[in-house]
Amino acid sequence: MTIKFATNAFDENNFFYLSENTSLENLTLVHIVHHICSIALSNFSSDQFWWMLLFEPLSMKDKYLPSITDDARSQVINTINNSGGIINWYRCSKGHVYFIDLCGLPLEQAQCPECGLPIGGSDHVPHYSNDKIKHEEDLAPTGYAVYEYFKERDLKATVRSLSPLAFRVVRLIIHSLLITGSSLFPEREEEYKALFHKSMDTSSITNLHEYLLSHIRNDWSIIVELLGENNEEKASVLLFNILELFSYSSKQMELKRKSNTKQPGVASRDLSTKSGRNAWENHFNGCVSMVVENATKKYQLYFKQLDNFQKRSHDPVTNVLLFSPESTSQPILPLTDPISQLWNIKVPITYEQFKLAFINDRVEQKYPILNLFIQNEPMLYATRYIPHVIKWQKLIMSTFLEE
Repeated sequence: MTIKFATNAFDENNFFYLSENTSLENLTLVHIVHHICSIALSNFSSDQFWWMLLFEPLSMKDKYLPSITDDARSQVINTINNSGGIINWYRCSKGHVYFIDLCGLPLEQAQCPECGLPIGGSDHVPHYSNDKIKHEEDLAPTGYAVYEYFKERDLKATVRSLSPLAFRVVRLIIHSLLITGSSLFPEREEEYKALFHKSMDTSSITNLHEYLLSHIRNDWSIIVELLGENNEEKASVLLFNILELFSYSSKQMELKRKSNTKQPGVASRDLSTKSGRNAWENHFNGCVSMVVENATKKYQLYFKQLDNFQKRSHDPVTNVLLFSPESTSQPILPLTDPISQLWNIKVPITYEQFKLAFINDRVEQKYPILNLFIQNEPMLYATRYIPHVIKWQKLIMSTFLEE
């Protein structure tokens, strides 16, 4: 996986390619996507949904994914029933669903807006290629499904018990995992497209990478509005805290489940069922609420704790990381708008400054792994040429094999 990721990272057309010309927006998005993927890799035992979306998308094709809409017919039925009407549901020969109200039977023939095939019928008789759907039949989509009626720019869009913010964060997670997986394994693009529900017209998605990236940009811009009041730094801090809290609590829930499978209050989050999907969403929604509520007060407390920690710290590595490299007598702790200032706790320190402080303080024995890294770090620069060496090796092999 590491080699594949490194190879793709050197592709100038890839989302993950970074250079001096990379825009701040792309840099932020790459950072966020990387963080989401790190949660996926660390959560394999406690929440396989993330891992499977990343590496085995076909395994999620028949699962009820979080944030995906339920069968919308129930809302329409309730609306029409309240007005005293009758409604029947039908599907065209390609499976696209439509309904007929009034008497519930067709009086005229039309064309399906999705595929152009016949729908409706005449004289109360459906077209021979159309099927009537039983009211008890569940049409809730499995896999990935995003529709226009969700109004992708609607700040209030959501499903079930998810808050609008939780809804957008889940969407961001799904799109981030899919774009990473399809970038790592471009030869498996059709597998990632197969995750899309059959009601979605994937033929119009000519570039899966661009499709997912556009959704990621949209998800993030809405999260910034909902979470950070158009402050990306503030939104980033809170988003990462939401993800970390969810990861930690998922692991705790899994430990409880393994210790006592019959323990009350530990609801199954198996996405094979709607109830499992609802339990997953309720858990995630709770994590979002815990982080967002009184966030400013919590971060002010965090800064005070950090201040106390800095003042009593005797560890040279901690000091050089948390204090200004010019002076370790006074910590730099801006307490105004602490959330947006979290990334600016101190003036930036370069790697060379850190390495010099580490060597001067003679703490090699206390941090043997860090010491090993610093000693061998110059050798790592050569790894940037690995993708090019692999390409050159393949070219030589193919040339000589042809001869």
